[in-house]
Amino acid sequence: MEKIYTSVGVLTTKYEDILYGMAIAWVFQVSFDPLLVAVGVGKTRKTLDGIKKAGRFAISLMSEDKEDVVLRFGSKVVNKF
Repeated sequence: MEKIYTSVGVLTTKYEDILYGMAIAWVFQVSFDPLLVAVGVGKTRKTLDGIKKAGRFAISLMSEDKEDVVLRFGSKVVNKF
């Protein structure tokens, strides 16, 4: 990855058998080598607990035609996956 062209996406992680996911409104690249990104996660989000437990997360950047996916992960639906 050389540049991030969009900032809307889905952040996911897994700890043991529990999947966590949330929509993200922005993500930005802070370093090229090593590749580092920054994203904000609210202190009260369950996904933050999952990230802390798992020690890692993934970000899937979405194109405009994936609005349905972003909206699902931005909702309070229990099973977002």
